[in-house]
Amino acid sequence: MAVFKSYSDLKTQVANYLARQDLTDKIPTFIEMAEIRLNRDLRLRQTLQNSIYKMVARTKEVPAPSDFLEMKDQHLNTQPITNLGFQSTSSFFRNGLVNTIGKPKFYTQVAQNFTYAPTPDSDYEVEMTYYKKPTLMSDTNPSNEYLIYCPDLLLYAALAEAAPYLMDDARLATWQLLYDRGLASLTKSNEESEYPAQPLAVQLI
Repeated sequence: MAVFKSYSDLKTQVANYLARQDLTDKIPTFIEMAEIRLNRDLRLRQTLQNSIYKMVARTKEVPAPSDFLEMKDQHLNTQPITNLGFQSTSSFFRNGLVNTIGKPKFYTQVAQNFTYAPTPDSDYEVEMTYYKKPTLMSDTNPSNEYLIYCPDLLLYAALAEAAPYLMDDARLATWQLLYDRGLASLTKSNEESEYPAQPLAVQLI
């Protein structure tokens, strides 16, 4: 079990590992950069978020959630459910449905908005399941999903962010190795939890 369960504990652990009093005031920055690194490298199943938004008729854009990191699934809550297929931006705008009006079938992301085709012919409820960005830790937000579920990765990433100040410190290679190993293990675990090994079953209707 991790010996650090809060932002304060993590700062103490980073300081202990670094053993450099002159870097104490840099530790919050190292931790923040570590969280940003994890946002790029890791898709943690515990950060999956489900949200419902209103798609307004004749309006083809819906703002992405403020904590959006990566889409997992998106569909319209119709009867039956209408799955929305993702297209790259170039493919989307070459799609002949872009300039039509009807029930949306495809979407793409442009900046901080999702754009749909066809343009919705009426109001629809769109349900999104996406990976969210955990709220950055601070003295007023002492924990987040990264600290709870992968404290080792957070620690090693924070230590690795001290590289510009440690120069040729041999410990950097060890910390990076431990980060890479932990990331690979956790990614594999997340993937296996999504597709558990079990016999295939035939469903009779």
